Amino acid sequence: MGILLLVLLQPVAAAAAPVQQNPTPPPSVGSGQELFQQNCAPCHGAAGLGDGPTAAELPQGATALADPAIARLATPAEWFQIVKEGRMAAYMPPWKNRLSDEQIWDVVAYSLFLQTSEAEMAQGEAVWEEQCAACHGPDGAGAGPQAVDAGLAMPDLTDSALTANRSLSDWYTVTSQGQGAMPGFAETLSETEIWAAVQVARTFTVQPIAATTVLTGTGRLTGQVTNGTTGQPVTATVTLNTFENLEPLATRDVETGPDGAFVFENLPTGSQYVYLVSTIYGDNSFGSEIASFPAGESELSTPLTIYESSATPGEIRVNLAQWFVDSHQGALLIGELYRINHDSDRVFVGSEEVAPGQNAVLRFNLPEGATSVVFDGGEIGGRFIRTADGVVDTQPLLPGGSQVLLRYLLPYEGTTAEFAHSVPYPVDRLNALVVDGPEVSTSLQSLGPQTVAEQQWNSFEATNLPAGEQVSLSLSDLARVQDPVVAPAGDSDAVLANNPALLYGIAAAALVVILGVLAAYFLFRPKAPVAAETALPVAAAPAVDADPAVERQRLLASIAQLDDLYAAGGLDEESYERARAAQKRILLLVAGERSETGPSGEVVGARSETGPSGEAEAEVDLSGEEQSGL
Repeated sequence: MGILLLVLLQPVAAAAAPVQQNPTPPPSVGSGQELFQQNCAPCHGAAGLGDGPTAAELPQGATALADPAIARLATPAEWFQIVKEGRMAAYMPPWKNRLSDEQIWDVVAYSLFLQTSEAEMAQGEAVWEEQCAACHGPDGAGAGPQAVDAGLAMPDLTDSALTANRSLSDWYTVTSQGQGAMPGFAETLSETEIWAAVQVARTFTVQPIAATTVLTGTGRLTGQVTNGTTGQPVTATVTLNTFENLEPLATRDVETGPDGAFVFENLPTGSQYVYLVSTIYGDNSFGSEIASFPAGESELSTPLTIYESSATPGEIRVNLAQWFVDSHQGALLIGELYRINHDSDRVFVGSEEVAPGQNAVLRFNLPEGATSVVFDGGEIGGRFIRTADGVVDTQPLLPGGSQVLLRYLLPYEGTTAEFAHSVPYPVDRLNALVVDGPEVSTSLQSLGPQTVAEQQWNSFEATNLPAGEQVSLSLSDLARVQDPVVAPAGDSDAVLANNPALLYGIAAAALVVILGVLAAYFLFRPKAPVAAETALPVAAAPAVDADPAVERQRLLASIAQLDDLYAAGGLDEESYERARAAQKRILLLVAGERSETGPSGEVVGARSETGPSGEAEAEVDLSGEEQSGL
């Protein structure tokens, strides 16, 4: 979507334009910022100035969306229509098959505010309060005291059906010249003040990015920080992370008492709010389970357990290993999912330094010749370090359960391929799924065919494998490719694009650990987040580090693939909604961190810690057995 908003300035012919759709629910500018940075910034630039790295390759260049002369003429509905339906004559493809309507509205909402600034918004709010609120109301709903007293019917500026088809220029004209019972303000306000005021008028349906605040309520969240290694209470600073409808709000900090107890009061208790408490102990971050107030209750208990660190691991076992094997243009496309259990009362931090300041914690073997290796949750050379026989994960390993996802290509020649692989840890159960088509020879027990995401797979299984035992799958009758297309090493985009069916299979297998992945992000997020009081810029998007950008791209691709999978009937509605909500929550969490210091601390859905008791959401694996309480 690099040319997502290339020709927004050009008018859409009224006769050809279909009925406009209004945003439902209200757009999320925070989500739109992430979508914009990943898909639009390559052409339009990070701040919407039309100076993206690929803009020069376009015949007409890229529209400077942050240019007020352009943005003030645009209506939200027009921009939505262009993004959704595209305009191929101007090299603008339609994105309705890749992005949902909700995502498109999010992008448009963010783009509309690229041309303004915090100073202009502050000025506009002052003008609105002094000149506009008396009639339009402080919330724009049209019930200001003067309007009510005079019996005037004011427009409801919180109604997106009205505002979606109004440009800032339209509102400027009405405000300056007047209309009906509304007087003109051209003699009272400066042009700058009028433009600032109409910017505020738009915020009643589309909120600009700004510092979030925690709402108040009657809820009371209590807990105790306990050292899971010693069993003793811990004195610490505890952070409350609050989410409203997937959006992260400002955080709160409290100090525990000598008994490790903490209390957060005056919290909203509605079902749209969820909470996670976290703290830093030693060099590691720890988080609780995600929790929400039960309906009708105002008391919530959320304990928080921390652990001492150790350079020596406890018992590490793979409860479930799942391999997905497909083929694509002269290469096997391999996906691997591991559910790992660390039986210990300490955090394993490793002892062998594999990079400056990074120790080997988990090891993953790779078949000889593997290329384009992609781990969800970190980059090769960052959190993950490539070795002679595989990859090591340098993220500290908490007690309890975790999950790892990776993908890679394995080139082959002719019509046969040998997939010989091993796992460095004992495996309770290995489930290998090979896409239907090739003949498979293996010592694994055949479980017969299985349908996943409307794709036929042949399923094979082994149990109680010792650490390092090699498993072989010999594939024949593969499609012959004259000129194999194999991505260069490290090309993660190629692996994402090569075969969505394989990604669907992995998504169906790892649908779950929904709340666990949220907690995992906070366990290993960067140690220096932006302070809650600091407002995020409205106009210019923050610079994006390479690794967080790749992570966001994967999450966006995953959400798009889930949408396609659900639309094709490959997922039931409940599973789809849960999986999509999980991915979106993680994406928004990534959006909330504005001072990433590098990939070593990032975990976004790759290894989702479930705590020493293994508690998490139900998980479904592709052998058809439902796993609950990991």
